[in-house]
Amino acid sequence: MSQPIQIKITQSKGQPLKVEVFNMIGESCTELTAPLHQLGVTQTQLKDEYFEEPIPVKPTTDINL
Repeated sequence: MSQPIQIKITQSKGQPLKVEVFNMIGESCTELTAPLHQLGVTQTQLKDEYFEEPIPVKPTTDINL
C-alpha cells in the first residue's frame, strides 16, 4: 500500500509560507502547490526528491542457454 500524500505548511513571521509535500515526486508535487504559488504566498525550493524518479527494478530471471 502506498503512503498517503501529506502537505505541511509552516508560517514564520515576515516570511513566505513554507509548503512541503511528502510522498509525491516530480511535477505532480508542484502542480499540487500551484494555487498557493500563484497567490504569491509561497517560496519555491525544490528538494532532491523532486528530481529523483523511481527506478523500476525487475527481479533477475534465469534464461537457461
